[in-house]
Amino acid sequence: MPLARINGITLFGEPIGRGTPLVCVHEFGGAHERWHPQVRVFGRRYRTCRRDSSRPRGG
Repeated sequence: MPLARINGITLFGEPIGRGTPLVCVHEFGGAHERWHPQVRVFGRRYRTCRRDSSRPRGG
């Protein structure tokens, strides 16, 4: 799972698909998993990236 440490914060990002980039950002208290249904559809046409500001659950 792609992780980056920036300014003391670990960021998780998961790119899926090809094409024009589309970044999915959840609301406060949400998690990247909430984007799963949309990413399945958008990933057919766009390079989607859902992100979190901490290590994903189970990762």
